[in-house]
Amino acid sequence: MGQSWWNFERQRAYQKAAFRCEACGVHKQDAMYHPWLEAHETYDIDWARGTMTFVRLVALCHACHNYIHSGRMEMLVEAGEMSEEKQQEIIRHGDKVIQAAGLKAPKPYRGKIAPWDKWRMIFEGKEYKGLFPNQAAWEQHYSGLDD
Repeated sequence: MGQSWWNFERQRAYQKAAFRCEACGVHKQDAMYHPWLEAHETYDIDWARGTMTFVRLVALCHACHNYIHSGRMEMLVEAGEMSEEKQQEIIRHGDKVIQAAGLKAPKPYRGKIAPWDKWRMIFEGKEYKGLFPNQAAWEQHYSGLDD
């Protein structure tokens, strides 16, 4: 939706959350690693139909946001861009947050998954086709962005 939309909506999400992480409750000034919040997009996903419907932005501290993106965090460790110590600290933090909330970590989806070319994002009732014709094109596009 563009950078101006993103900037406005993420600031609105932070304000709605009173500048606290919506997962662990820490105020941005007291958060581990950085004194700011990060916005995380949430979606309702229908794996079989290949749709992801935007729900809202969630305000998260850096640790909780990394915990959610554990696969990305693993890649950062493998690339030497995050220490294993930081990764383990984030995992302990996230596990503690989940346990305190009386929840269990979600299990990976094991059902039918729509083919790549069928996937659509739905935002405010409008469908958007993916930008890449296949996963290989997506991987190629994102493989060198951090270089």
